[in-house]
Amino acid sequence: MREPYKVLVVDDEDVNIDIICEILGLESDFSIKTVENGEDALKMMNTFKPDIVLLDVMLPGMDGYEVCRRIKKTERYAAVKVLITSSYAMKSELEHGLACGADDYLVKPFDDDDLLERVKKLLN
Repeated sequence: MREPYKVLVVDDEDVNIDIICEILGLESDFSIKTVENGEDALKMMNTFKPDIVLLDVMLPGMDGYEVCRRIKKTERYAAVKVLITSSYAMKSELEHGLACGADDYLVKPFDDDDLLERVKKLLN
């Protein structure tokens, strides 16, 4: 049996973390860790070594775009998938997220099945 995929959820809103963890927690394929800011996310990259990061844009301190840039420019993390989850729905925000290196961009509020499908697609 394969090890569960490691998912790092980065969001400063507890309700968003709870929703994502509930959706992914229904599957046995995931081991989930959560942090509430960009600095902690980057520290967690070293210890948890996630396969995918679900990353909010509006975070205290460093925003999600900068976190994504730093993940993708670090050689040992460049292969880690990044799915931005943001309430910013403008096309320019999506384009900015992808330009920062995100592998996908999902607008909140999102459908449970859509989140799960996108995560699985990025991991396979």
